[in-house]
Amino acid sequence: RVHGDFSPDHTTAAMDTMHGEHSGEGNTYQLGPLEKQKFKADVVRKMLEEVVNTYFESKVYDATQVSRWTVEFTRIVEEKVRAFGFPRYKHVVHVIVGQNQQQGVDAVSRCLWSTETDTWTSKTFRNDSIFVVTSVFGLYLE
Repeated sequence: RVHGDFSPDHTTAAMDTMHGEHSGEGNTYQLGPLEKQKFKADVVRKMLEEVVNTYFESKVYDATQVSRWTVEFTRIVEEKVRAFGFPRYKHVVHVIVGQNQQQGVDAVSRCLWSTETDTWTSKTFRNDSIFVVTSVFGLYLE
């Protein structure tokens, strides 16, 4: 047995609500960002240069503080990227902080993305004591 009101008016209203048409939310069926709304890697990179230099320039490596610095710095970067207002983009901020002992570091990231809409940028910082590698990924949500 099926219970409920399945009259055309009731079903249409339920479907509209289910698809977000009345709430202002839901899929816009937009398959890509407008040109002015695209994630701008060059703008984000410029911000990264300023923020990483300001935050880390006077720091001396301290193993007891690195975890706190990394979390705090990542939050700052994420807030600044969000402030740019790239609609429908998910932002991933990845930060590596280590003691600078003139060693090499390899970092690799992988994901499935669209070369049409998704992009990333990165900034490396070094002083006598610390190295920082910051990557920001902008992934468009279809």
